Amino acid sequence: MSQEPTYTANEEAIAWFVRTHSDQRTLADEDRFAQWLKQDARHAEAYARVEKAWRAAGPDITARPLVGERRWGKNKRLWTRWRMSLAAALVLLTVSAYLVSDMDGIRTGTFTTSSGQLRTLSLADGSIITLNTRSEVTVKLARHLRLIRLTRGEARFQVAKDATRPFIVDADSAQVRAVGTVFDVRVAERHIAVTLVEGKVQITSAPLLGKVPAPTLLTAGERFSLDTVGGEHRVEPVNLARASAWIHRQLIFDATPLAVAVEEANRYLPAPIAIDDPSVRDIRVSGVVRAGNVASFVATLESSFPVQAVRHADGRLGLVRRTDDGQR
Repeated sequence: MSQEPTYTANEEAIAWFVRTHSDQRTLADEDRFAQWLKQDARHAEAYARVEKAWRAAGPDITARPLVGERRWGKNKRLWTRWRMSLAAALVLLTVSAYLVSDMDGIRTGTFTTSSGQLRTLSLADGSIITLNTRSEVTVKLARHLRLIRLTRGEARFQVAKDATRPFIVDADSAQVRAVGTVFDVRVAERHIAVTLVEGKVQITSAPLLGKVPAPTLLTAGERFSLDTVGGEHRVEPVNLARASAWIHRQLIFDATPLAVAVEEANRYLPAPIAIDDPSVRDIRVSGVVRAGNVASFVATLESSFPVQAVRHADGRLGLVRRTDDGQR
């Protein structure tokens, strides 16, 4: 994704809004506008904000019919240019108050997600944080430091380059330092994991028994895992497609023990699924399911593995082994 500053997208969106609603709009303008929208997802978002702000302000403005390319006299060109400039100034004045918070972006604050929710945060420096389910992050951007504290859950960090201000993610027992990179951090009860998607990061673990561990450098496609109780850590290659599936609200299992798959699925569910039959815990399951979709998860298990879901009187859902006749 482009690291183009948000304010640039907003300014361009205003210019395009004026042009596309001008009676001098041409087919060529339409083509260039379509290309601009495709360049970056934030272009469409910025244009939608401008349009929403303009309509909220009350003016009734509609797109004029297209005209073909033609030659205009000098006076006509000057008049059109003056009118376009005036219109741009009017749009800018109308929407400036509406856009100012988005242009500045987030500098400080604490943000959370509930069960099954994903949330995207645009920071003032151009960085983007995507929070996964049941997560909490605190942002503090200062003049010489960008400090992010991930208290719980998981987040993806797309870091805007700024060599003068280190970007540090504090995950309690570990700190991740990055400049212009993309990585995920997950904080669980007994472990912390850092998965590097692009670029490089340096990880510093908290001292244990008076010893300060040496920093760990990750390269793209590697995962750092830390046992926060014992202090042991390891670095191993990771399947980035599977590791990044949560960004697309998917869960990918590949010969995963059922107990592990259920634990992962439960992160996205308001009411957890239980394993009522210990004999199914180690069944290896594979498949792609929609995160937070109980029906999808259960259907995949029941259709492909010797597992059956049982609904209890209190509404709880439990998994047991399915026999040949479909009964436990």
